[in-house]
Amino acid sequence: MNTISFFDPFKKGLCGCKSKYTLNPYTGCAHKCAYCYITSYIKNAFNLRVKEDILNRVERNIQRLNNNIPLNIASSSDPYPPVEKKLEITRSILKILTKRNIKVSIITKSPLVLRDTDILNNMEAVVSFTITHFNDNISKLYEPFALPCSLIIKIAGVLVDKGIPVCIRIDPLIPGINTSEKVIYNILEGVKNPFMVVFSTYKRKTDNFRRMGNIFPHLRKLKWEERKIRGYRYLVREIREEVLERAIEVAREFTDKIALCREGIKKEKVLTSCDPIFELIKNKNLKLEGKNEKFIKIF
Repeated sequence: MNTISFFDPFKKGLCGCKSKYTLNPYTGCAHKCAYCYITSYIKNAFNLRVKEDILNRVERNIQRLNNNIPLNIASSSDPYPPVEKKLEITRSILKILTKRNIKVSIITKSPLVLRDTDILNNMEAVVSFTITHFNDNISKLYEPFALPCSLIIKIAGVLVDKGIPVCIRIDPLIPGINTSEKVIYNILEGVKNPFMVVFSTYKRKTDNFRRMGNIFPHLRKLKWEERKIRGYRYLVREIREEVLERAIEVAREFTDKIALCREGIKKEKVLTSCDPIFELIKNKNLKLEGKNEKFIKIF
Protein backbone atom coordinates (compact mmCIF):
# COMPACT_ATOMS: atom_id res chain seq x y z
CA MET A 1 0.00 0.00 0.00
CA ASN A 2 1.28 3.45 -0.89
CA THR A 3 1.97 5.82 1.99
CA ILE A 4 1.11 8.73 -0.29
CA SER A 5 -2.02 8.37 -2.41
CA PHE A 6 -4.59 10.47 -4.22
CA PHE A 7 -7.22 11.98 -1.98
CA ASP A 8 -10.58 10.70 -3.19
CA PRO A 9 -12.60 9.39 -0.24
CA PHE A 10 -15.96 10.19 -1.80
CA LYS A 11 -15.40 8.76 -5.30
CA LYS A 12 -15.74 12.19 -6.91
CA GLY A 13 -18.72 14.52 -6.90
CA LEU A 14 -18.93 15.30 -3.18
CA CYS A 15 -15.50 16.83 -2.59
CA GLY A 16 -14.96 20.05 -4.56
CA CYS A 17 -11.16 19.94 -4.41
CA LYS A 18 -8.95 19.49 -7.44
CA SER A 19 -6.45 16.64 -7.60
CA LYS A 20 -4.27 16.35 -4.52
CA TYR A 21 -2.28 13.75 -2.67
CA THR A 22 -2.80 12.77 0.94
CA LEU A 23 -0.43 11.49 3.60
CA ASN A 24 -1.07 10.50 7.22
CA PRO A 25 2.23 10.28 9.13
CA TYR A 26 0.46 8.44 11.96
CA THR A 27 -2.42 5.98 12.13
CA GLY A 28 -5.34 7.04 14.31
CA CYS A 29 -5.73 10.18 16.39
CA ALA A 30 -5.39 10.69 20.14
CA HIS A 31 -7.67 13.76 20.25
CA LYS A 32 -10.70 11.44 20.51
CA CYS A 33 -13.14 14.12 19.35
CA ALA A 34 -16.70 12.85 19.72
CA TYR A 35 -17.74 14.01 16.25
CA CYS A 36 -14.78 12.36 14.48
CA TYR A 37 -15.61 10.19 11.47
CA ILE A 38 -12.43 8.08 11.33
CA THR A 39 -13.80 5.57 13.83
CA SER A 40 -16.07 4.31 11.07
CA TYR A 41 -13.18 3.10 8.91
CA ILE A 42 -10.01 2.89 11.01
CA LYS A 43 -9.70 0.09 13.55
CA ASN A 44 -8.88 1.37 17.05
CA ALA A 45 -9.02 4.85 15.57
CA PHE A 46 -8.46 6.64 18.88
CA ASN A 47 -5.32 4.62 19.57
CA LEU A 48 -2.45 6.51 17.96
CA ARG A 49 0.18 4.36 16.21
CA VAL A 50 3.45 5.12 14.49
CA LYS A 51 3.63 3.74 10.95
CA GLU A 52 6.40 1.24 10.38
CA ASP A 53 9.33 2.48 8.28
CA ILE A 54 7.33 5.62 7.44
CA LEU A 55 10.26 7.82 6.39
CA ASN A 56 11.73 5.30 3.98
CA ARG A 57 8.28 4.71 2.52
CA VAL A 58 7.80 8.44 1.97
CA GLU A 59 11.23 8.65 0.33
CA ARG A 60 10.21 5.91 -2.11
CA ASN A 61 6.73 7.32 -2.76
CA ILE A 62 7.94 10.84 -3.43
CA GLN A 63 9.81 9.67 -6.51
CA ARG A 64 6.55 9.19 -8.42
CA LEU A 65 4.82 12.42 -7.35
CA ASN A 66 3.92 15.22 -9.71
CA ASN A 67 5.21 18.27 -7.86
CA ASN A 68 2.50 20.43 -9.44
CA ILE A 69 -0.09 18.50 -7.40
CA PRO A 70 -0.28 19.53 -3.72
CA LEU A 71 -0.14 17.18 -0.76
CA ASN A 72 -2.51 17.19 2.22
CA ILE A 73 -1.13 16.27 5.67
CA ALA A 74 -3.29 14.77 7.16
CA SER A 75 -6.89 13.76 6.47
CA SER A 76 -7.33 11.03 9.09
CA SER A 77 -4.96 11.97 11.90
CA ASP A 78 -3.25 14.98 13.42
CA PRO A 79 0.31 15.10 12.07
CA TYR A 80 1.48 16.69 15.33
CA PRO A 81 0.52 14.35 18.20
CA PRO A 82 2.52 14.73 21.45
CA VAL A 83 4.90 11.90 20.46
CA GLU A 84 5.92 13.97 17.40
CA LYS A 85 7.93 16.23 19.72
CA LYS A 86 10.35 13.36 20.30
CA LEU A 87 10.09 11.40 17.04
CA GLU A 88 9.99 14.35 14.60
CA ILE A 89 8.36 12.20 11.93
CA THR A 90 6.26 14.98 10.42
CA ARG A 91 9.22 17.36 10.55
CA SER A 92 11.38 14.83 8.74
CA ILE A 93 8.66 14.32 6.12
CA LEU A 94 8.49 18.07 5.48
CA LYS A 95 12.25 18.08 4.90
CA ILE A 96 11.85 15.25 2.39
CA LEU A 97 9.06 17.10 0.57
CA THR A 98 11.21 20.20 0.16
CA LYS A 99 13.52 18.16 -2.08
CA ARG A 100 10.79 18.07 -4.73
CA ASN A 101 9.20 21.44 -3.96
CA ILE A 102 5.91 19.75 -3.08
CA LYS A 103 3.16 22.17 -2.11
CA VAL A 104 1.77 21.24 1.30
CA SER A 105 -1.52 21.72 3.12
CA ILE A 106 -1.41 20.81 6.83
CA ILE A 107 -4.41 20.26 9.11
CA THR A 108 -3.76 20.25 12.86
CA LYS A 109 -4.88 21.28 16.34
CA SER A 110 -1.39 21.14 17.82
CA PRO A 111 1.11 23.79 18.98
CA LEU A 112 3.95 21.62 17.64
CA VAL A 113 3.41 23.07 14.16
CA LEU A 114 5.13 26.22 15.48
CA ARG A 115 8.37 24.23 15.74
CA ASP A 116 8.40 23.73 11.97
CA THR A 117 7.94 27.34 10.86
CA ASP A 118 11.58 27.38 9.71
CA ILE A 119 10.68 24.75 7.09
CA LEU A 120 7.20 26.01 6.28
CA ASN A 121 8.48 29.51 5.56
CA ASN A 122 10.59 28.03 2.77
CA MET A 123 7.77 25.99 1.20
CA GLU A 124 4.53 26.71 -0.57
CA ALA A 125 2.55 25.70 2.49
CA VAL A 126 -0.64 26.57 4.31
CA VAL A 127 -1.75 25.43 7.78
CA SER A 128 -5.39 24.76 8.62
CA PHE A 129 -6.57 24.68 12.22
CA THR A 130 -9.81 22.97 13.15
CA ILE A 131 -11.42 25.22 15.76
CA THR A 132 -15.00 24.59 16.87
CA HIS A 133 -15.47 27.10 19.70
CA PHE A 134 -13.81 29.88 21.69
CA ASN A 135 -15.02 28.63 25.08
CA ASP A 136 -12.79 25.89 26.50
CA ASN A 137 -15.49 24.64 28.88
CA ILE A 138 -17.77 23.88 25.93
CA SER A 139 -15.23 22.48 23.48
CA LYS A 140 -13.86 20.15 26.17
CA LEU A 141 -17.22 18.36 26.20
CA TYR A 142 -16.64 16.92 22.73
CA GLU A 143 -12.88 17.43 22.26
CA PRO A 144 -11.66 16.15 25.64
CA PHE A 145 -8.07 15.35 24.66
CA ALA A 146 -7.38 18.14 22.19
CA LEU A 147 -5.61 21.35 23.10
CA PRO A 148 -8.04 23.92 24.59
CA CYS A 149 -9.63 25.86 21.74
CA SER A 150 -8.53 29.21 23.19
CA LEU A 151 -4.90 28.11 22.84
CA ILE A 152 -5.43 26.86 19.28
CA ILE A 153 -6.79 30.30 18.39
CA LYS A 154 -3.67 31.93 19.84
CA ILE A 155 -1.36 29.50 18.00
CA ALA A 156 -3.13 30.23 14.72
CA GLY A 157 -2.58 33.93 15.34
CA VAL A 158 1.12 33.37 15.97
CA LEU A 159 1.48 31.61 12.61
CA VAL A 160 -0.33 34.49 10.89
CA ASP A 161 2.16 36.89 12.48
CA LYS A 162 5.01 34.72 11.17
CA GLY A 163 3.71 35.17 7.64
CA ILE A 164 2.39 31.65 7.12
CA PRO A 165 -1.04 31.43 5.45
CA VAL A 166 -3.58 30.11 7.96
CA CYS A 167 -6.99 28.63 7.25
CA ILE A 168 -9.58 28.26 10.01
CA ARG A 169 -11.89 25.29 9.68
CA ILE A 170 -14.98 25.71 11.85
CA ASP A 171 -15.92 22.11 11.32
CA PRO A 172 -18.28 20.73 12.34
CA LEU A 173 -20.93 23.39 12.83
CA ILE A 174 -23.21 21.87 15.47
CA PRO A 175 -26.68 23.44 15.85
CA GLY A 176 -27.20 24.80 19.33
CA ILE A 177 -23.49 24.63 20.14
CA ASN A 178 -21.34 26.71 17.81
CA THR A 179 -23.52 28.12 15.03
CA SER A 180 -24.21 31.57 16.51
CA GLU A 181 -22.64 34.76 15.16
CA LYS A 182 -20.96 35.25 18.54
CA VAL A 183 -19.09 31.95 18.45
CA ILE A 184 -17.93 32.33 14.86
CA TYR A 185 -16.94 35.97 15.32
CA ASN A 186 -14.95 35.31 18.50
CA ILE A 187 -12.99 32.49 16.85
CA LEU A 188 -12.07 34.55 13.80
CA GLU A 189 -11.47 37.76 15.73
CA GLY A 190 -8.95 35.91 17.86
CA VAL A 191 -6.99 34.89 14.77
CA LYS A 192 -7.27 38.40 13.24
CA ASN A 193 -6.22 37.78 9.63
CA PRO A 194 -6.98 34.25 8.42
CA PHE A 195 -6.05 33.53 4.81
CA MET A 196 -9.23 31.46 4.40
CA VAL A 197 -12.20 30.14 6.40
CA VAL A 198 -13.99 26.83 5.84
CA PHE A 199 -17.34 25.71 7.23
CA SER A 200 -18.95 22.28 7.34
CA THR A 201 -22.07 21.15 9.18
CA TYR A 202 -22.03 18.10 11.43
CA LYS A 203 -22.68 14.88 9.54
CA ARG A 204 -23.96 11.78 11.29
CA LYS A 205 -22.34 8.38 11.22
CA THR A 206 -23.66 5.62 13.48
CA ASP A 207 -20.67 5.68 15.81
CA ASN A 208 -20.09 9.43 16.05
CA PHE A 209 -23.80 10.11 16.51
CA ARG A 210 -23.89 7.71 19.43
CA ARG A 211 -21.15 9.72 21.10
CA MET A 212 -22.53 13.13 20.16
CA GLY A 213 -26.11 12.21 21.10
CA ASN A 214 -24.99 11.21 24.58
CA ILE A 215 -23.29 14.59 25.05
CA PHE A 216 -25.95 16.70 23.32
CA PRO A 217 -29.35 14.92 23.47
CA HIS A 218 -31.01 17.76 21.52
CA LEU A 219 -29.26 16.53 18.37
CA ARG A 220 -31.58 13.52 18.30
CA LYS A 221 -34.56 15.85 17.94
CA LEU A 222 -33.23 17.72 14.91
CA LYS A 223 -34.46 16.99 11.39
CA TRP A 224 -32.12 14.75 9.43
CA GLU A 225 -32.25 13.71 5.79
CA GLU A 226 -33.84 10.30 5.24
CA ARG A 227 -31.35 9.34 2.56
CA LYS A 228 -27.68 8.89 3.35
CA ILE A 229 -25.07 10.66 1.27
CA ARG A 230 -21.94 8.52 0.92
CA GLY A 231 -22.71 6.87 4.25
CA TYR A 232 -23.51 10.10 6.12
CA ARG A 233 -26.83 11.47 7.36
CA TYR A 234 -27.01 15.22 6.75
CA LEU A 235 -29.15 17.76 8.53
CA VAL A 236 -32.07 18.73 6.31
CA ARG A 237 -31.12 21.34 3.73
CA GLU A 238 -33.27 24.06 5.35
CA ILE A 239 -31.26 23.87 8.58
CA ARG A 240 -27.92 23.73 6.77
CA GLU A 241 -28.79 26.68 4.55
CA GLU A 242 -29.66 28.83 7.57
CA VAL A 243 -26.57 27.82 9.54
CA LEU A 244 -24.16 28.29 6.63
CA GLU A 245 -25.61 31.61 5.49
CA ARG A 246 -25.11 33.07 8.96
CA ALA A 247 -21.58 31.69 9.21
CA ILE A 248 -20.58 33.03 5.80
CA GLU A 249 -21.81 36.53 6.60
CA VAL A 250 -19.67 36.66 9.74
CA ALA A 251 -16.61 35.29 7.94
CA ARG A 252 -16.84 37.98 5.25
CA GLU A 253 -15.69 40.49 7.89
CA PHE A 254 -12.34 38.69 8.04
CA THR A 255 -11.57 37.29 4.57
CA ASP A 256 -12.94 37.06 1.05
CA LYS A 257 -11.79 33.44 0.83
CA ILE A 258 -14.61 31.29 2.23
CA ALA A 259 -15.45 27.70 1.38
CA LEU A 260 -17.89 24.96 2.35
CA CYS A 261 -16.83 21.34 2.78
CA ARG A 262 -19.02 18.51 1.44
CA GLU A 263 -22.24 20.49 1.55
CA GLY A 264 -23.42 20.41 -2.07
CA ILE A 265 -24.74 23.94 -1.57
CA LYS A 266 -23.62 26.79 -3.82
CA LYS A 267 -23.32 30.27 -2.38
CA GLU A 268 -22.37 33.52 -4.07
CA LYS A 269 -18.63 34.29 -3.84
CA VAL A 270 -17.94 31.03 -1.99
CA LEU A 271 -15.03 28.94 -3.24
CA THR A 272 -15.48 25.49 -4.77
CA SER A 273 -12.50 23.91 -3.02
CA CYS A 274 -12.19 23.78 0.76
CA ASP A 275 -8.42 23.20 0.68
CA PRO A 276 -6.62 26.55 0.95
CA ILE A 277 -3.56 25.27 -0.90
CA PHE A 278 -5.39 25.78 -4.21
CA GLU A 279 -6.04 29.43 -3.37
CA LEU A 280 -2.39 29.84 -2.40
CA ILE A 281 -1.31 28.39 -5.76
CA LYS A 282 -3.79 30.58 -7.63
CA ASN A 283 -2.61 33.71 -5.82
CA LYS A 284 1.00 32.94 -6.70
CA ASN A 285 0.14 32.45 -10.36
CA LEU A 286 -1.81 35.70 -10.45
CA LYS A 287 1.19 37.55 -9.01
CA LEU A 288 3.38 36.03 -11.70
CA GLU A 289 0.96 37.24 -14.36
CA GLY A 290 0.95 40.71 -12.84
CA LYS A 291 4.74 40.86 -13.17
CA ASN A 292 4.49 39.86 -16.84
CA GLU A 293 6.34 36.66 -16.07
CA LYS A 294 5.55 33.46 -17.90
CA PHE A 295 2.33 32.05 -16.45
CA ILE A 296 2.23 28.31 -16.03
CA LYS A 297 -1.19 26.76 -15.69
CA ILE A 298 -0.81 24.02 -13.12
CA PHE A 299 -4.11 22.24 -13.50
